Amino acid sequence: MIFSTHGRRPLIKPDFRADLFAYLGGIVREMDGTALIINGTTFTCW
Repeated sequence: MIFSTHGRRPLIKPDFRADLFAYLGGIVREMDGTALIINGTTFTCW
């Protein structure tokens, strides 16, 4: 599964990234899947 934020805007803030990625990995494991890559873009203020 591949998904992104609306307009691929970098909305995932650094202090939230690790928890979000761990949560997504947990969802995949619960579905008996294997996450190949869980990643995001670099956050920049605009």
